[in-house]
Amino acid sequence: MKEPAIEINNLTVMGGGHPLLDSINLTINRGEFHAVIGPNGGGKTTLLKVILGLIKPDSGSVKVFGKTPEENRSLIGYVPQFRTFEFGYPISVMEMVLSGRMGHIKGIRKTYREEDIKIARESIEILGIEDLAERNLSELSGGEQQRTIIARALAGKPEMLLLDEPTVYVDTPTNRMFFKMLEELHDMMTILLVTHDIGVISSNIDYVGCLNRKLYTHHTNQISQDMLDSAYKCPVELIAHGIPHRVFEEHDERDNYTGSKNSGSDLKKER
Repeated sequence: MKEPAIEINNLTVMGGGHPLLDSINLTINRGEFHAVIGPNGGGKTTLLKVILGLIKPDSGSVKVFGKTPEENRSLIGYVPQFRTFEFGYPISVMEMVLSGRMGHIKGIRKTYREEDIKIARESIEILGIEDLAERNLSELSGGEQQRTIIARALAGKPEMLLLDEPTVYVDTPTNRMFFKMLEELHDMMTILLVTHDIGVISSNIDYVGCLNRKLYTHHTNQISQDMLDSAYKCPVELIAHGIPHRVFEEHDERDNYTGSKNSGSDLKKER
C-alpha cells in the first residue's frame, strides 16, 4: 500500500467573505510527481501555503506524511515564485544555498557547521552549478538563478518539493533543462508543482489537476477538456513549443461554448 505524502480532505479556506479554496480533496503518495494548473487567482499559492502550515483552513484537514503541516514542515522544500527573491543582494551562490540550512541550526547564534557546508555543496552539485558557487547572484542568468533557488530548497534535505510558478520568468530552453532536472529529482522525492501556464506541463508528470477554487482531477496525467472548462470557465487553446508534452486527450463531444465539434483541432499541440 502506498504511503501518502499529502492528504487533504474537504479543505475550505475563506478570504474576504468568499472561498479561496472550496472543498478540496487531494492525495499525493510518496514518490509521485503532481502538477496543479489553473488561472491566476485560482488558489494555487494558497494551496501550497496550507500544505506548509502557513495558512490555517477554515474547515477540513491536511496531513503531511501523516502529521500536521507544522509538525512535518522540515520535510518540505519550498520554492516560491521566482521573482519573490531579490537577486540584487551581494551574496554568492554558496551563501544563498547555505541559507537553506538555517532551519536546521539550533540556538540563538546561527553558525554554519561543517555538515551544513557539506550538504550545501552536495545540493549545488545535484543542480550542476558547482562552477557558479562563488559567483554573485546578480551575475547569473535566469536559469542559473532558478537552479540556485532549488539548490537552496534541497539543502534542507526535504522529502517533498513544492514549486510555485517555477517557469514564469525563464525561456523555453531553460524550461527544457528545468523539467529534465525535475525528472532527476523525482527519483529522490515527492514533487508538487503549481502553475497557471498549461504550456509547460511535461509528460514526465504522473498526475495533473486543474484548480480554480475547486480542484478538478481525473487522477491521470492527461488534461481533459472538461477539466479545463470547469477550471477556466472559458475556451482554452494550447500552443506549446520545445518541451515533450502529454497534455490533451482526443475529444469528440459538443463544445459547450461554440456548439461545434471538438476533435482536438482547437487545442493545438506543437513540438
